[in-house]
Amino acid sequence: MPVIDVDSHFEPGIFGPGEHPLWELRDQLPSFADVLVANLAGDLYRAIPADRRPDPAMLLPRIGATMGMSAEQIDHLAASAIPPQPGAADAPERVAWMDRIGIDYAFVNPGGAYAGSVASANQFFDDRAVRHRAMVLCNDYLADNFEPYTSRVSPVTILDFDDLDWSIAEMGRMRARGSRAYFVWAAPFEGRSPAHPAADRFWRASTDLGMVGVLHIGNTPAHFANK
Repeated sequence: MPVIDVDSHFEPGIFGPGEHPLWELRDQLPSFADVLVANLAGDLYRAIPADRRPDPAMLLPRIGATMGMSAEQIDHLAASAIPPQPGAADAPERVAWMDRIGIDYAFVNPGGAYAGSVASANQFFDDRAVRHRAMVLCNDYLADNFEPYTSRVSPVTILDFDDLDWSIAEMGRMRARGSRAYFVWAAPFEGRSPAHPAADRFWRASTDLGMVGVLHIGNTPAHFANK
C-alpha cells in the first residue's frame, strides 16, 4: 500500500538578501508579530474595534506568558532560525529522506518563514493585484524547487477564494507545474458557502485537473462566519 505524506513543509531557516521568494514585495509584508497574532488569535483580534486594538508586538509577551514563556524567550523565538530537519529546504535531500523512511509521495506545503502571511493573504493584502502576486511568487518558489521530483512530490498551491476565476486559472497553471493539491479555506467562497452553486465551476475544475484540497490548520479562520 502506498504511503502518502499529506502534511510536510518546505522550511528554509533563513534567506540571504534578495533570496526571499517575496523579496520584491518586502515593503508590503506584515511583521512577524502581525502574522503570529493573526494565526493564534486573529478572529478575536479583528473583533476588537480598530481604534482599540493593541499593537501586535505588545501582545506577543502576553501570548507567550500564557504558554509559560518569558519576554526574553519570545524575543529569542522571533529571532531564531527553524532547526534544520532532513530535507527541510533541500529538494534532493527531501526525496532521499522519503526513500529512507518509506514515503512514496508527499504533499509539500509552503513554509511559514516565507508564506505565513500569504497562506492567509486576505488578512494582510487588501490590494488584489499584490495579493495575487504574492501567491504566485510562493507557488513558483515551491514549483521551482521540486520541478525534477513531481512524480514523488506535489507542491501545495495557494489560492484566493475571494476570486474564484483567478484561482481556477492559477490552479491550472500550477497543475501544469506538477501540483496535485491546493490550500482550501473553511470560509466563504466569494462571500458564499463553498457548497453554493456559484462555486461549482471551482470544484469542477479541481476534479477535472485531478487536484485535491488541503484544509490546513493555521491558514483558515476559527470563526467560520467571519465574513
